[in-house]
Amino acid sequence: MLLRLAVTGTLVALSAGCHSGPLAQVPTLAAVQRVTAPEGSVRLVGWPRAMADAERALWADKVKALTRSHPLPDTSVLVFADENSARTASERLQQEAGVRWVSLNHRRHLGLLEEPRLPSPVVRNLQTFSDLLTGSGGQWHLALSKVTSAWENFPRARGQDILVGVLDSGVDYRHPDLALNIARDEAGLPIKIDALGMAGRVDSCLGLDYSADSAYRDTNHPGPDGNGHGTHVAGIIAAVANNLTGLKANVVGVAPEARIVDIKAMDCEGGGTDDVIAVGIRRAVDLGVRVLNMSIGGEEPAPILAEAIAYGQARGVLFVVAAGNGSGVPVYYPAAYPGVVAVGALDTRGRRASYSNVGSELAVMAPGGGINQTAEGILSTLPTYEHVLSAGRTQGSWPGHGRVSGTSQASPVVAGVAALLLSQEPTLSPDQVRLRLLASSKDMGSNGFDKDTGWGMVDAAAALAMGQRGGERP
Repeated sequence: MLLRLAVTGTLVALSAGCHSGPLAQVPTLAAVQRVTAPEGSVRLVGWPRAMADAERALWADKVKALTRSHPLPDTSVLVFADENSARTASERLQQEAGVRWVSLNHRRHLGLLEEPRLPSPVVRNLQTFSDLLTGSGGQWHLALSKVTSAWENFPRARGQDILVGVLDSGVDYRHPDLALNIARDEAGLPIKIDALGMAGRVDSCLGLDYSADSAYRDTNHPGPDGNGHGTHVAGIIAAVANNLTGLKANVVGVAPEARIVDIKAMDCEGGGTDDVIAVGIRRAVDLGVRVLNMSIGGEEPAPILAEAIAYGQARGVLFVVAAGNGSGVPVYYPAAYPGVVAVGALDTRGRRASYSNVGSELAVMAPGGGINQTAEGILSTLPTYEHVLSAGRTQGSWPGHGRVSGTSQASPVVAGVAALLLSQEPTLSPDQVRLRLLASSKDMGSNGFDKDTGWGMVDAAAALAMGQRGGERP
């Protein structure tokens, strides 16, 4: 099956599946039976590859489970009467049915920093287009990561034609700093993957419904990002350059001509479960994204995420994932998986941010902002309607920009640099891009790799220069 995308005025055909056969069949999240249950009584099951559908259904009956969905091939989400039943059934499935794995359906979280508690009531002004000096001068992270130098030295590398997936809380794709860089189909419609909606999850906060299906339904309806996190991440990667010059310039993304694919797998409260995240990954891979940013994480490993990531890596996708904001604890999953670019955060002085996780899986560091987010956060786009990050603040006429800190903000800086590299050298494999990012990083701490700062600070100009010989493309 071919999906046709409109990219910079041309049509590019992308294969929705890289291989024929069962792996090319993308399973739906349409439930066999819609079942609501506490996640403690839910188990994800990886069945033996050769087991027939009828035999899986028989085993679900034997362990008194209802099948909620099949998020990936040879996997099921099973719901039990209670947690004790789930534990007993898990042991039986592993011993008697020979399943590959049984796992809890962990809830991952967006990498948001908790702000210091302030006196109540609190009223803060949210920055808007009309009262904020934006442009690269207000985006300190661009200079620190040598993105501005990369633009000057390599004017043809802007991320053009590179599809970058943002697996997050959604994207305000009508935002004037994002609209031109949203991936669109042949009819000009935004391409989006609503894994939450496919799972039957209701996404509502602040008394509003942020469903992707009903987004922008009328002038009073909000868009799909009820949290704000996904829109902020998308702007760091690919906010449009040199537009809205009459409004004191605008924010600009690291790769200002990349194309964003919105993969809504996290809800407006800032969480998402492994089954939904896995299907979001799978759909994005089959759509043809080259880079997939995931500013999400949790302490527990998850076999279903490991398999989804391995599927993507085998099909040419580079995964860039936030290391986590646990203040020095080990790198979170899925950033800790092999081959993933796990990104830690730096403050405005280029030092490891105190909240950033550490560990042997850490790949590189990038600007993520300081604890004082209002003054030291990363400046990027925010939804142009009410959202969770705007709660408690006085709404301007257009709350389109703001500062947020975290490894969530560091990860999209690196994803943007990866898009620059791929636009300069489109044939690079994910491993080649990853190694280029690591080899070109600016060493920090002890000589070479160390668990606090990985291989060092990402350097966009050095990464692009490594592919040049005598000023020409290799």
